[in-house]
Amino acid sequence: MSGVAKLGVVVPVYRGESTLEELHRRLTAALAALTDDWQIVYVDDGSADRSWAIVEAFATAPRVTALRLIRNYGEHVAITAGLDAVDADYVAIIACDLQDDPGALPALLDAARTTGA
Repeated sequence: MSGVAKLGVVVPVYRGESTLEELHRRLTAALAALTDDWQIVYVDDGSADRSWAIVEAFATAPRVTALRLIRNYGEHVAITAGLDAVDADYVAIIACDLQDDPGALPALLDAARTTGA
């Protein structure tokens, strides 16, 4: 795992209580397999469900940050807030509803390195 740049993942969250725990499990496993230097930033975009409580609990662990927008501003604003907060060499944006596979992170990192992104 040496020589791997710091990886970050921004997760905009809106009404994600039913998928967040599985996403977090998969995401932390995928990141840990790639490097010891990673960060996840969850941004709750004014969810009315238990999403904030879930991501707030995740943020008690090292390398996990939870941000909460005061109302629903939309996915683009949540992503921007997450990008402002993340500290990494490479950053991926992953949907909270499991439509994006965290297992694809190694391929994304390889593609970014190949293109010089």
